[in-house]
Amino acid sequence: MLSVKASNETHVTTFSWDTGDNTDYYNLFIWHSSTNENVLSAYNIRNTVYSCSLPAGNYFAIVTSVHGSIGDSDFAFTDSDQVNFTIFESSIAYTPIATAVVGDRIFAAFESRVSWYAANLLAEKMDGKLASIHNQTEQDAVASLIEQSTVSCFWLGGSDHESEGIWKWEDNTPWDYQNWDSIEPNNSSGWWGDEDYLVMYQNSKEWNDACPDFADDLNTYYGFIVAYDVKQISSTKVAVAEYGASEYWLFAKGMGVPWEVAQAYCETLGGHLATVTSAEEQEVITSLAKQGERHCFLGATDKENEGIWRWVTGESFSYTNWRQSDGQPDNYGQCENYLEWCYSEGLWNDSFSCPYYVGFICEFDRAETPAPASPTIGLIGATRFTVVAQEGYQYSLDGENWQDSNTFTNLLPGFEYCVYQRKASTHLTFASPASNGITVLLNGNDPFTGNFTAYHLVWVKQKLLTQDNNMAVDINGDGVTNILDLVRLKKTLAA
Repeated sequence: MLSVKASNETHVTTFSWDTGDNTDYYNLFIWHSSTNENVLSAYNIRNTVYSCSLPAGNYFAIVTSVHGSIGDSDFAFTDSDQVNFTIFESSIAYTPIATAVVGDRIFAAFESRVSWYAANLLAEKMDGKLASIHNQTEQDAVASLIEQSTVSCFWLGGSDHESEGIWKWEDNTPWDYQNWDSIEPNNSSGWWGDEDYLVMYQNSKEWNDACPDFADDLNTYYGFIVAYDVKQISSTKVAVAEYGASEYWLFAKGMGVPWEVAQAYCETLGGHLATVTSAEEQEVITSLAKQGERHCFLGATDKENEGIWRWVTGESFSYTNWRQSDGQPDNYGQCENYLEWCYSEGLWNDSFSCPYYVGFICEFDRAETPAPASPTIGLIGATRFTVVAQEGYQYSLDGENWQDSNTFTNLLPGFEYCVYQRKASTHLTFASPASNGITVLLNGNDPFTGNFTAYHLVWVKQKLLTQDNNMAVDINGDGVTNILDLVRLKKTLAA
């Protein structure tokens, strides 16, 4: 008889069965109930217990007791009855062992042993993709993540299952780099199936093609590497708040990323996951976080020493706001090591690294990270102007859409523009104060210039000059609303 036990503590599903008569070994097969997709096939099991990690979903399984080998005169096998079971939504065991940032990508390594199919699904449910690798820098970064791991291989996001020998990345990026072992890929086929999916060896860090649900000699599957797009994470920003010298950004869209990835992302911006050290700051965080309508990660953990909570900044963990009604923090499942702000009450809970649909809040210290100086304007032309370039900076006309080029073209003659700059390496969008007014030349005349505040300039640009508003007025009384009215308004504001 086959039985199934899903462990809440480790998110590992354990299968056990009775010893079969005249049996040499066992095979275990698991299918997804809704699609009938075979998500796991474990062969040559020499005992009556098998454990593996599975994502949430409905499944059914059978175990086959086998005597002899195919072709033997006494070869025989017997299938168990089908067992249906459900894995509930959770991600207790899916905690990155390490993260690395390369350019606009964050790589995270997971040691949870799963099939390639399960790894691919889990990556998507964590708002990432099974990793693609495009250069030696990324290869070295991923290699460093698994240097100390005891897992033999890690899944990457490559396969040639559509056309043998034509390798593609699951994220649809170009196949422009590879690091195969000297005898791979060889598509070695056998009872385990074709080798159509990409793994990286832990020891040599070279690549191999493998069967997507093949178990190694220990009947365990492989870990996996997930890649996150920094720009994609940036698109989940919902709201901003300020308190004292700090600015806070709320990210609360999509499935949500693991705590470690959220912290790595905040660091790429020059900040960190938010810390809360007073009741007043808690009120600011609560007001901000409620706009996301979901729980949110904050920047504290006790993963190094259970029960000893620490902020990522090293600040004193003296102020707390735990939800006491159900005894938080309770370290449920022995895996709740990350601080979570709870949407329903605004109180704190200890949580897993990757509970789905959880946002996060980044905090930036403006006092320690001053905005860059206002950009200096160079040449102004009839439909263009140039900013004096500074290495490592980007430029924008609205503080949202940024470019590396210091030249803006195809502008409207006579219209006034603001220009901002920011450090390209941090993507800090609070950036610089706006430049002074820049009016593109009209009919070859010299531009009007003046010393106006950023607020005035943005007001003029957004409220007066947009074509779909009712703010444009005939200020100088000549019966026509045109650039002369804008000049008159600028002089009025300057006064």
